[in-house]
Amino acid sequence: MSTSPYSLDLREKVIRYLEAGNSQREAAKVFNLSKTTVNKWHVRYKSEGHFCARKRPGAKPRIDIEKFIRYVEENLNARAEDIGKAFGMSSGGGIY
Repeated sequence: MSTSPYSLDLREKVIRYLEAGNSQREAAKVFNLSKTTVNKWHVRYKSEGHFCARKRPGAKPRIDIEKFIRYVEENLNARAEDIGKAFGMSSGGGIY
């Protein structure tokens, strides 16, 4: 299950709380976070100088969008079934 990253504002508050001398356990309790989350943010802040969320990879596109656009522009009368076949998709796959 995927969850959204915590806000930068919350991350900054947690880091400032830790930098003020409070423990990770206290920060976790005060901000209602897991100790693991607080630890990861603190370690990242100390090693990388920031506490931003890491980029999460998404699904790779099934087709090259540039090729798709070019095909449609060059084949204006093509049916969805034709477009789907040209790109190895089902007949409904060519509908965008």
